[in-house]
Amino acid sequence: MNTINQQLEESPESMIVISQKEYGELRAGLGFWKYQHQYAIERLGEAKEEIAKLEAKVRDLNQRLFGKKTEKGGKKRDHVTESTKSDRSRGQQKGKQGHGRTLPKNLPVEEVIVDVADPCCPVCGEAGDEMATTDDCDVIEIKVKPYIRRIRRKKLHFKCDCEGRSGFIVAPPSNRLVPKGKLKNISLGNNYTGQVSLL
Repeated sequence: MNTINQQLEESPESMIVISQKEYGELRAGLGFWKYQHQYAIERLGEAKEEIAKLEAKVRDLNQRLFGKKTEKGGKKRDHVTESTKSDRSRGQQKGKQGHGRTLPKNLPVEEVIVDVADPCCPVCGEAGDEMATTDDCDVIEIKVKPYIRRIRRKKLHFKCDCEGRSGFIVAPPSNRLVPKGKLKNISLGNNYTGQVSLL
């Protein structure tokens, strides 16, 4: 082998004679090294793509951590001057009409008609004429599921001119958990007892 290298150094254009076996080994080695070179190029391309992805991720994380914030905070007032203070207290104001108690809109409604206990005039005993309108109120009752029970209390109008009563009477209101509240007293169930209310 040393003699071949010496010959190449002395005359680079000279012919070298090798055996068929050595030629076959060189050809086999050539294919192997071509494959290794191609494989190394592919691995290098994959590594470059991975590096580009990781660098993009690092840029994104740096931007999130150290970049400008998009949220803009409101101006903070260091102190409230006397001129900006209001004499009005917070919440519902006295003398102003409120919105009343609101009921959930998604509950089913069950109507209950309550008759006037005594449809006659308490003074002379004359029977009253049933009016077209009713005195309505809504309460929330809870059974298996909550629903709105619309109670329609019947009203009677009297044609007589008796003193000691108003022009009509209304069926008694249902029992409530809290007076004028929206929740019905569950323990009382459907028990509508009480005196006839004179209006």
